[in-house]
Amino acid sequence: MPKDTNPDGPMEEFYHRLQVKYNLPAWEALYADFELNSIEDSELLLAQIRTKMAEKLEGYTMFLQPVLHPDTNLNDLQECRCFSDDEKKPLYDFYARLMALVKRGMRALVLSDEKEDASFIKDAAQQYPNIKKEMAAILEKLEEGWKNKEEAPDDQGYFG
Repeated sequence: MPKDTNPDGPMEEFYHRLQVKYNLPAWEALYADFELNSIEDSELLLAQIRTKMAEKLEGYTMFLQPVLHPDTNLNDLQECRCFSDDEKKPLYDFYARLMALVKRGMRALVLSDEKEDASFIKDAAQQYPNIKKEMAAILEKLEEGWKNKEEAPDDQGYFG
């Protein structure tokens, strides 16, 4: 079965019934932000949407981990230096909010309940515009950090 690349296709029609039942956000916003075009089957549609949303949010947390707690590789060390200690506090708070949302998605997965999926989708969709803004600002700061990178330190420790 070919993937539905049209946000106004059959999945949208099926979603609309669930949207009315659970007071869910508009399909178009979810479709654009969470790449729902790869969903091919309407069976367990909310569970599939929840999975897509949680995966994206978890990807953000995995991206932020080395910025907050760097390993000893050059990428992590460089990106960690892009933020002052004062800037890391709100960054950690943002990370914690993301992790709480990811864990809520995992709880919905464990409970395997359409109502829980719908609740997660509503909450995550409501928070996502702010999450997207915060991630864009973090990425902009990291991009600038790489453009204006400090010279590599002479004493880089053991490499062998």
